[in-house]
Amino acid sequence: MEYAINLEESNIITVESLPPTLRETTKKGLPNDITSDGRLLPLAQLEKDAIITALDRYGWTDEGKTRAARVLGISRATIYRKIQRYGLQPDRG
Repeated sequence: MEYAINLEESNIITVESLPPTLRETTKKGLPNDITSDGRLLPLAQLEKDAIITALDRYGWTDEGKTRAARVLGISRATIYRKIQRYGLQPDRG
């Protein structure tokens, strides 16, 4: 980080601000909320991805949706509403 702070000419530090050796490692292991160009994903996309992941793990049945909602900290009604809003289907809609 110190390298990036000292050498970056702009006020924004991105993956490209890192030394080349770290840059490749960072691109391979980026968290799911950061794009390859260093931008954060929109909150709605993170929410959609979290719902898909939970449903894939617990199942798309009524029971699976209930468990997924519980794990995500939302109500059953909310997960059904979000499934409809995002047009999600078991084939990863």
